[in-house]
Amino acid sequence: MILSVDNFLDNETFDILNASMLSKIDSAKSRTADDVGNETAYSVAHTGLHGDILFPSMHLGVHIGPIIDKVRNYIETEIGKSIPVVESTHYAFMNQGYVIRRHVDSVSTPIDFDELAKNYKAFIFSHNEWEEEWGGHLCFKSTEEEYLPLPNRLVVYTTDEPHWTILMNEKSGDATRMIMGIRFGNYH
Repeated sequence: MILSVDNFLDNETFDILNASMLSKIDSAKSRTADDVGNETAYSVAHTGLHGDILFPSMHLGVHIGPIIDKVRNYIETEIGKSIPVVESTHYAFMNQGYVIRRHVDSVSTPIDFDELAKNYKAFIFSHNEWEEEWGGHLCFKSTEEEYLPLPNRLVVYTTDEPHWTILMNEKSGDATRMIMGIRFGNYH
C-alpha cells in the first residue's frame, strides 16, 4: 500500500517544521553517517517509542505531536481502519551522491514478513525546494512509480513495500533533501 499527498501541511506548520529541521542539520552531521554507511546522509532517530512522543517533541518542538496526529488521521481515513502506535521517528538530511538500494524496511526485533504489511512508514519531505533533474526520487516496486521529493509532500507505505531512492546527482549541487519520518508499528 502506498499513499501520497502534496501540500500535506498548511503553510505555517510546514514553515515551522522546515525551520526546526534546518536548525538540526549541524547536530545531525556531528553524528555518524546513516545506518547503511551512506556518508552523504545524516539522521537523528528516536526508536522504541511505543506511542510516547516525548523525545521527538523535545528534539524538534511541541509542533511534532500535532503533525504526527495529522499523519495518523490521514492514514486511518484513507485505509478505513486504526493503525498501530508511533514506534519511531527520524529526521534525515541527504546530500549530493545520496542513493539507497532496493530494500524492505526491517526492525531490530524478529517480525514475521506478513506483520510488516500491518505497519506503516510516513515521510514528509521537509526541504524548501526540489527540482526533478536533481534526482532523489523515492521509488516503489509494486507501483513502478517514482515520487519526486517535493517540499511538503507526504508519502506513506506499508513496511513490506520494496523501495529505493534514485541518486541525488551533481545537478542537486549543495541542496539538502530533508525528511521527517514516522513509523507506526507493533514491535515488542
